[in-house]
Amino acid sequence: MNRVSAFMARPRFFVLVVLVSVGWIAANTRASLLGSGAFDPPPFPWLEAAASLFSLFVVMLVLVAQKHEDELNAIATPSRSSSRY
Repeated sequence: MNRVSAFMARPRFFVLVVLVSVGWIAANTRASLLGSGAFDPPPFPWLEAAASLFSLFVVMLVLVAQKHEDELNAIATPSRSSSRY
């Protein structure tokens, strides 16, 4: 999980997502213009669905990573509720 989130935080990952999206749009637009069967013709509903699913995956990954970090911080620092003044 940490490796995935570390990879997703790099600019290289952003470039990869942009290239895949541009390639998807270019391939489908070209296929539509040439008259052959585009697998996702404009306005690209499959690309939109894939982007939504990917966004959901990223949100879940961030939430899991934050929970994991909170658990590690709770172990590393003693609870203040146990010490009474």
